[in-house]
Amino acid sequence: MSALMKSAFALCVLSIVCQLPVVVAADNADRATQLRDGSLAKLHARASRGEEIRIVTLGGSITQNNSHGHSKLIPDWFAKRYPQCKVTGINAGLSSTCSHSGAFRLADHVLAHSPVDLLVVEFAVNDDQDARHSYEHAVRGMEGIVRHAYRENVPVLMVLYVNEHLLDSVQKGEPGIPLRAHRAVALHYGVPTVDVAKALADASATGGMTWKEYGGCHPSTAGYLFAVERMTDVISQMLENDTPRDRTKLPASLDEASYSNADWVPPSEATFEGEWKHGHPSRELLPVGSIRKDYLEYPLARSQTPGAKMRFAFEGTAVSAFVLAGPDAGIVSVRIDGGEPREIDLYHGYSRGLNYPRTSILADGLAPGRHEMELTVSKNRNAASKGNAVNLLYLGVNRSEE
Repeated sequence: MSALMKSAFALCVLSIVCQLPVVVAADNADRATQLRDGSLAKLHARASRGEEIRIVTLGGSITQNNSHGHSKLIPDWFAKRYPQCKVTGINAGLSSTCSHSGAFRLADHVLAHSPVDLLVVEFAVNDDQDARHSYEHAVRGMEGIVRHAYRENVPVLMVLYVNEHLLDSVQKGEPGIPLRAHRAVALHYGVPTVDVAKALADASATGGMTWKEYGGCHPSTAGYLFAVERMTDVISQMLENDTPRDRTKLPASLDEASYSNADWVPPSEATFEGEWKHGHPSRELLPVGSIRKDYLEYPLARSQTPGAKMRFAFEGTAVSAFVLAGPDAGIVSVRIDGGEPREIDLYHGYSRGLNYPRTSILADGLAPGRHEMELTVSKNRNAASKGNAVNLLYLGVNRSEE
């Protein structure tokens, strides 16, 4: 068998295991690049020497489950494979958050744990049912995560989990928006990917596992094992590929507006005018809606007074707000560089009884450089909301990529 045929065969095997379409590359070098993207040679070398390895899992509530979910099972699998080393699993799951939140919190919640030997990321379900992203915005979030991680030379394994809507879309041969968007990012960057949605659709068709047995949007123990078995199959392939790659050599962006150089900024870096309260999420500051314990230590700036303003100077191409959108969530009016105001509704369908964590993009696609944002609490409100509140935890800035 020629070198070219061997390379093509290896790529086909990896693509089948990862459940990604095979990329027909222009030449052997392109095929090798796709295969090298799936290497965990550095992790294997560190673990074989008995050094500590760090596995970070990033996603929503499917990731946050640390009792029988993949955030526990994958580090456990590594510990059994490499008993001579310490395996540290870092769970960076936050319920209800989407790929936009993941992109803006990546620096604090993932890269701050450097060296990261493997990042396992999932956001397909929350990009679908929580954020309800368009294809464009699902790409911008996931590409932001992958591109930022690769710039730091962090290996990524992408997992496409499934809810009933996404499963139905795959069974009809028309995969839902986040599945298509995240697959496009994976193919563009050569990210090994486990498509649980397709695997479950195939298993349902053959009687291997039903949706009920899988456990629903939040998998049962059997559902997580179904997914993790496929993840560890891919990870094994990555460990056996002994050709490391410098992931910092990046292709052109799929979308130049992707959040690939994003991080959080505390509200203390903004200036406030009018009636605002500052502290941490508590019943005193958030009188309505339940408060998840994940956010009790986060900084909070709150106003429910129409006309109250916040001004924020930043350098970058996008600005966002990570908020707790409760039953009284309001509308904000945003102006960039003195331009026309744009109203953004913070209320969400899940805000009815919960101070719902969400990232709202205030402005993106801006020209690289310095900008001034003026945010005003609007007198307008969503018809379902009980107030005009803005509960700001963090601002987010997508800085110009160098």
